[in-house]
Amino acid sequence: MVGTKNNRRAQLTKKNIQDALIHLMSDKNINSISVTDICKTADINRGTFYAHFVDVADCMNHMEKKLLMNFFLYLRMINKLIL
Repeated sequence: MVGTKNNRRAQLTKKNIQDALIHLMSDKNINSISVTDICKTADINRGTFYAHFVDVADCMNHMEKKLLMNFFLYLRMINKLIL
């Protein structure tokens, strides 16, 4: 679909999927969490999950990448304040 990569609904869906994964990780090991588990928790269908991520590991990798990017941006901001 044209223009869906960064639209608000797609961003909200990705956030819901990632929130579901975080919630499931409080009870289960990441290796035992399935796409079905995430879809049930996020109340979405599997097609929606696969529209955004390849598998559970891909979802986790996206979350880690975003966390690291934000961390490094924060460090740069701190560094500018100190200097």
